[in-house]
Amino acid sequence: MNIDEDYLTGHILKDILCTKFTFDEIQNALEKRVAQLKSKDLSSAMTVLIQPEDSIKKEETEKEKNKFIGCPSDDIEQLLKEFKSEEAVEKMKEHDIDNKQFWELSKD
Repeated sequence: MNIDEDYLTGHILKDILCTKFTFDEIQNALEKRVAQLKSKDLSSAMTVLIQPEDSIKKEETEKEKNKFIGCPSDDIEQLLKEFKSEEAVEKMKEHDIDNKQFWELSKD
């Protein structure tokens, strides 16, 4: 893939890298964005700042958040002991709750 540097700014690249996580996703997004910019009149510096319609942010699902953030691998038992919640350790063992389930727990 050869991208003309006249069409790509650091801001555009950052936006793509913050939302796309695989090589193919990044490559497709770069190609699409460059094609959009090539179709516009770039005689004004303001034109580069115009966001494409499909870049409007949508609310992430929990699955999408976990894909980006992941599940912490810290020792939960140690964490609970640090916060003087030893009884929660026993409850976790009693209910057979693993680390992934622990981080997905809600108030309910």
